[in-house]
Amino acid sequence: MWNLRRIMELQASAQSTTWLRVAIEEYQLFTQELEASPGWVVNKDRSIEYLQELVQRDEEMVQRLQALEREVEERADEKMLFIEKLKGNVPFE
Repeated sequence: MWNLRRIMELQASAQSTTWLRVAIEEYQLFTQELEASPGWVVNKDRSIEYLQELVQRDEEMVQRLQALEREVEERADEKMLFIEKLKGNVPFE
């Protein structure tokens, strides 16, 4: 099953904004494999639309997480500076 980790791997491997196209092409290959399996029925158009919706939601989540990561890093830097001030390595201003 497709998940955020796989989508992020595809995005990193594509190294560009074309990663969505890469993900869709990979998903299309996956659906072709399913079609070769007896007993499976796959609606490609709806599957691709569903994948695009998932990717859009995942992109939004990744953006929020990246913003949170930047905020956490900034706070960590502030704490390290405060520790250095307590040690006397940096003067209090």
